[in-house]
This record gives sequence, C-alpha cells and structure tokens, in this order.
Amino acid sequence: MNKKSNKFRQFLLFPLLYLPYLIVYDKVIVEYLGDGFTKISSGSTIFKNFNGYDFPLLFWSVIGVIVIIMSLCKLKYIKKFLSKVSYMLQIVCLTGFLVMFFSYSIRIK
Repeated sequence: MNKKSNKFRQFLLFPLLYLPYLIVYDKVIVEYLGDGFTKISSGSTIFKNFNGYDFPLLFWSVIGVIVIIMSLCKLKYIKKFLSKVSYMLQIVCLTGFLVMFFSYSIRIK
C-alpha cells in the first residue's frame, strides 16, 4: 500500500459526499429551513437567523472536523516531529480550503 496516498485518503469524504448532499440540500434542507429571504406577513417582517443558505457551512465544517480527527489518528505512523507538524499544518490548511470551497460552491449555483 502506498503510504502517501494513505495519509490523505480521508479527503475523499469531500467529493464523495458532495453529490448526495446537493440532492438532499435542494429537496429537503432549503424547503425545511427556508431560503433566507424575509417574509412579510400582516405588515411585519419575519427575520430568520438560521436558514438553508447557512447550513452548508455548518455541514462542511463538521465534515472538516471529522477529516482532522481522522488525520490525527494517522499521525502516529509518522516518526519525526517536524514531519508531524508539517503534516498537520497541511491537513488543517487543506481542510479549511475545502470547507470554504464546498460550502460556497453551493451558494453560487
């Protein structure tokens, strides 16, 4: 087994969950939580603090935390201290980028 591909295998969660999440997002989440636009009923405006467009950032952040925890479990296989620090820095930066990319790609569509 290739050690380099094994160290970053947990990042496959992002693309594997993207299409199923899009389907659930369009059919269920936006319908249930609303689309974020204010609704005027009987002269008063109703503001929602949390809506369907806020949910992707929460969901992908949870996935990012899961990826970081999986990476911490793989950290025991790295011997050198500087390699461990470098690996975790790469993991955190890449996870942060992917969380922002996947959460805002749903807002753009």
